[in-house]
Amino acid sequence: MEGTVDDTTQSEEGESSSELFPDENSARDSLIQKFNDSTIASESIRSSEHSDEKTSHYAFKGDFPTDITEKYILMKDVLGEGSFGTVRKCRNRRTRLVCALKTIDKSKLPDATQLRREVDILLHVHHPHIIRLYDVYEDDTNIYLVSELCSGGELYDRVVEKMRSKEGHFSEYTAARIIQNILSAISYCHDVKKIVHRDLVSNINSRSGVGDNNVLWHSFVFEIALSH
Repeated sequence: MEGTVDDTTQSEEGESSSELFPDENSARDSLIQKFNDSTIASESIRSSEHSDEKTSHYAFKGDFPTDITEKYILMKDVLGEGSFGTVRKCRNRRTRLVCALKTIDKSKLPDATQLRREVDILLHVHHPHIIRLYDVYEDDTNIYLVSELCSGGELYDRVVEKMRSKEGHFSEYTAARIIQNILSAISYCHDVKKIVHRDLVSNINSRSGVGDNNVLWHSFVFEIALSH
């Protein structure tokens, strides 16, 4: 009986203690919740930092595949060299198509923002007189741009060459077709893609020589995209 009385008394005392200090219990529960929230937040931050470390060395934030050799065979033919890298030929393993491969050394690239804008635009424009960008790759050290191969040289050089020739100029028909092709590409960019190019003269190449349908733009470094 005494044991029963004591148990009842202790139970009543416990209940009365809980009823007497409701704020204390509420404060304790609040502290526990804050601790749990803080722990979850810390783990989330660490996870985010780990993810950032994983992609920080990728200029394009890991948006493109890394192994170019899975799809392309890299050829030894170097077509040109620049401040940021080299241009050589490569061959599509499946189609056997020979393309131009621009390899950009990321350590020499001051800011990838402008390059990324050019890449995004070229991936979304499809016109017979605008160079095709087929694929983009990025690994720890380089960015690789696989594009249509233009072996005809720059239009400006062809004009100078023609001026020094016996004829001294292009025929009226050839000149008219070249201008028509350029204006067709400009119209496509303006009207369809809402893009304005700001450096046309130095960015016009030819596929295999200046002819009726060989002229095309090869770079979009100085473009701006207009809003709809």
